[in-house]
Amino acid sequence: NGTNYNSNNTSNNGWVQTPAVNLSGYTEAKLTFQCNYQTETQSIAWDRRFVRVSSDNFANTVLNEQVATLAGSTLAGLCATMGQWHTHMIALQPAWGTVKIRFFFDSIDGAKNNYAGWFIDDVKVTGTPTAGGTGGGTGGGTTFGPTYSTGFEDAAGVDGWLFSPMNGIVGWGTDGTPSAVQGLAVASGFKSLNYNNDS
Repeated sequence: NGTNYNSNNTSNNGWVQTPAVNLSGYTEAKLTFQCNYQTETQSIAWDRRFVRVSSDNFANTVLNEQVATLAGSTLAGLCATMGQWHTHMIALQPAWGTVKIRFFFDSIDGAKNNYAGWFIDDVKVTGTPTAGGTGGGTGGGTTFGPTYSTGFEDAAGVDGWLFSPMNGIVGWGTDGTPSAVQGLAVASGFKSLNYNNDS
């Protein structure tokens, strides 16, 4: 309904993820993104927010960090006060090879889900190419960098741009069909997912 992630007073969760990003051939690789949230609590107990990285399509994870204002991830850094946009930066390891990055939200229960949810924006992966590097990300470049993630897919597997009217994710596929997932959202004005491998 545009104002909350309540789903008949039951628990709900959802995620979005980047396409494959090749970290090989880069040093000082890092993920940065803008974060804002309005949830039941600011701690790690309920309405949980995770950043997950996997090199095997999430059969396993090489990184699983819970972001929160209180007792959150030291690697990602603590969130700012609820309602304030802020930046997270997470170091990535080139040894992980080709990875996907997932932003996962879980309300845990059906109580107090009358909030706007979790918002992310300006998501990018950057790194410094090694001498004679091979480029990376989905650009398939040869010596250029940094490399950027180029888009998202949602829990239903819909690829492409995302836009949220405050009530969840809308993923626009190549056929123009929207797919909604409650509880996790990308803010309006999202402009950073296109990339140029030499800029």
